[in-house]
Amino acid sequence: MDGYRIVPLASGDAERYRTGGGDYYGNRGDIMHSDGGYPCRHCLTDLPEGKEALLVAHRPFDRDAPYSEVGPIFVCPDGCEAYSRTSELPEVIRRRRVVIRAYDEGDRIRYGHHELVDGAGAEAAIARLLADPATAYLHVRSALTGCYHCRVERG
Repeated sequence: MDGYRIVPLASGDAERYRTGGGDYYGNRGDIMHSDGGYPCRHCLTDLPEGKEALLVAHRPFDRDAPYSEVGPIFVCPDGCEAYSRTSELPEVIRRRRVVIRAYDEGDRIRYGHHELVDGAGAEAAIARLLADPATAYLHVRSALTGCYHCRVERG
């Protein structure tokens, strides 16, 4: 494999959520106060304890399909830069236990092609899962809550 590329939440989606354009369900989102472990899916960093975080419902798929689930994510409510070190695994993932799920071109989960790993083992899992040509892309999700963190594609 020639590496991977981390794909954070699209800037257009983050801006729509911040400006009240509505989440997947049309809601404006809820302001929460971080406990230090609320990761923004746009900049892929944890919001510091006490900082406001915008909680919205997000669908990380381009179309409705049986596996295109919707779930909660956090975004910096005051704006932030999109994660730009796309060939490097963000610290926000390295510090967590995560599930890495493989999907095919039809946006279907590839059963038997997912791994539950501590963040330190995520890069090796990504390499193994992307080595299979039937895998189109991966999602990195929280092992505890299943919340979406980011997409991973071949580099």
